[in-house]
Amino acid sequence: MRLLLTLSLLILNLSTVGQTSRKKPKQPTTTLYGGYKDVVALDSTLWAVDASGHLASFTSAGEERPLSTTLKVPITSIHATGKDELLVVCGQDIYLLNSKTQACTYEAKLPPKTVFLARDNRKQVWAATETGLLNVATNQSFVPDSTLNHYYKWRPQPSAALLDSYNILWIGFDMGEWGGNLQVFDTNLQRFVPVGFADTLARLCPVNSFCEAETQMYLSGAVTHGSNSSCITRFDKLQAKRVFNSSWRENYRTMVFGDPGGEYISTIAYSLTENRLYYNSQNGIYRAPINMELHQQDAWQLVCAPMSSWPTDRRQHVSKMVFTSDNKLVLLVENNALGIWDGRILTLIP
Repeated sequence: MRLLLTLSLLILNLSTVGQTSRKKPKQPTTTLYGGYKDVVALDSTLWAVDASGHLASFTSAGEERPLSTTLKVPITSIHATGKDELLVVCGQDIYLLNSKTQACTYEAKLPPKTVFLARDNRKQVWAATETGLLNVATNQSFVPDSTLNHYYKWRPQPSAALLDSYNILWIGFDMGEWGGNLQVFDTNLQRFVPVGFADTLARLCPVNSFCEAETQMYLSGAVTHGSNSSCITRFDKLQAKRVFNSSWRENYRTMVFGDPGGEYISTIAYSLTENRLYYNSQNGIYRAPINMELHQQDAWQLVCAPMSSWPTDRRQHVSKMVFTSDNKLVLLVENNALGIWDGRILTLIP
């Protein structure tokens, strides 16, 4: 049984929405071990891949669940495809795992030099190639004919991808100071679709994550080039609007435990229970009601202060956030641990 480390972090009075503390909170200095490289939530259960490529499962309280399934290792990634289904990628082999019975069936095989992206509701597997998308079932390739960033159109390893509830695949890219890029593919129509993006190409942030909130899609992006800058962009019917910016010029938070400049927003998540958008940066975890003016800094409330090494130690960069059905926020702390935030206490699973 894995050891749980329960850490009491900064708990803010909920009446102080949008306020930030000038006093440095007490922060944990526990050295963690082990680590995880992927996590998904199915209902109120967590499924994770540890650093050695083995599958693990936990309750939303952080208690480990016994597993009887046998899968080849190392596991590359895992993906939630339905309420009780987990897609497990082991190198080029893809398996479908029933989370209730733990029965495992062989699903598909990826061609060499491809990266799994998603499986749509028609059970078609989509993968990234060196030049575009591949429908693994039909072996048909699709190459984007336009780009938001004139420096490049496509990369063989996207930085983020998400299939939304309309069967549309959102694919993001990160080229550092050369900017980000976005391609959107309608798996129903089997073609790339354009998005209305009003911002200049040079200001398109490298893409870190996506999340779906009601009928809208949100994108977070960030870059460190001299100083941090980041953005959150909302897409409504494929029309983009930048809803939050953070740079050394605007919306930065002058905390003594944070950077005196822009925030690096690593990932975002949506709480259906609260109807709030969450983001993580080197300054902690923030949330805001989805119907507020998100471009205003005061809309965002700090709910969890960072661990002592988060602002400077990239090994503890939070690379993924997901919500369970019982509204627990799960964090993938890169190269380290899983975090479960219950609104009051952060529990770490090393």
